[in-house]
Amino acid sequence: MDALNYEKNLSENGYIIIDNFYTIDEVTQMGSLIDNATISGPAFRKTNDLFAIRQVLVEIPELAGLVFNSKLKAFINSLFGNGYL
Repeated sequence: MDALNYEKNLSENGYIIIDNFYTIDEVTQMGSLIDNATISGPAFRKTNDLFAIRQVLVEIPELAGLVFNSKLKAFINSLFGNGYL
């Protein structure tokens, strides 16, 4: 899908889904950081059927570099222009 289609979907739906944006290695690294996080604080919710982290980048700041990598920044710039991030 090209940038124009992403813009259209974002405008119409309020979100877009990008298949295979992150590599398997990047996803594995993200999962590892989450798995190894200390989950005892109030930002973490864990039950039998739920796992959630409020303010995940505050709680696990190491994720920021993986999530907001150069590929994502370039994609955002292609949709919104330079200086958006």
